[in-house]
Amino acid sequence: MSPLPHHLWKRITNFDTDLLAENRKQLHQAIQNVAAVGRLFLPESEKDEEALLEWIPELSRIAGKWIQGEVKFRSSINPESLTVHLVDASLTTLSSLELTDKKQGAVMIWLEEQLASLRLDISNISLTLPYKLPEYPQAKGKPFKPDVEAQQYLTTLFHNSWLAITQAISILGIKAEPVIKPHHFYMVAVETVKDTGDEETSACVRLGMTPGDDIMDEPYIYVNVFPFPSTEDFAPLAHGYWYEDDWVGAIYKLADIAKIESASEQHRSVLNFLQEVYKTLRATIK
Repeated sequence: MSPLPHHLWKRITNFDTDLLAENRKQLHQAIQNVAAVGRLFLPESEKDEEALLEWIPELSRIAGKWIQGEVKFRSSINPESLTVHLVDASLTTLSSLELTDKKQGAVMIWLEEQLASLRLDISNISLTLPYKLPEYPQAKGKPFKPDVEAQQYLTTLFHNSWLAITQAISILGIKAEPVIKPHHFYMVAVETVKDTGDEETSACVRLGMTPGDDIMDEPYIYVNVFPFPSTEDFAPLAHGYWYEDDWVGAIYKLADIAKIESASEQHRSVLNFLQEVYKTLRATIK
């Protein structure tokens, strides 16, 4: 995988934190429809790997796993238009549905109809999740009402994060690919350094992005490590700051990235952050 050019980075500007958080929550609920397809048709795994998602930069979509039915297909969602797509292996659209003004129940009925038309068994289709999401209004019958500007920002956020993380792991020689986890809704590439056979105890370094979470209700890029070291002797970072409350690593807030004027300098600062923090944290695993 070759490093990606800086001109692909889209400049990040200041944003309305509350508006972005509201739309991030709607998108988090919406991607459950995409993850459900893999969960329905692929073998169940202990880590819910069948429901993992990925960013498709050429299409600006969050996509699920490929499913082999009468035709090979996958489900995906465009965050900007909040449209769910079913496409075949040649990327021909089999069907699509814009979620604006649609209720969750109507989206699931549409999905059932499309899967049935592909001659797939839908008898077990469900949006029952193996984890608990926050109580989003869209899960309780409120229609999706995305804000166009906020959804564009979220699309840029996923695009830029995929670009920087992909480039960083290429430069650092990390054998990992960034995935999007539908449970807590974040993008992450995980390098397992010492595999104990248990995800909870394996030594690893993670490079990722969250559009907002329990730590802060706004987007940030991060790198963290397990086992947890002390940050007491770590040098101050050129960008971002060390963090050691819920986990140990570093955070670079999108609000701080937005203060940098040029797109190329924003990209360079994020790439430098990922590399600097990774090297520091990786050295703590003996």
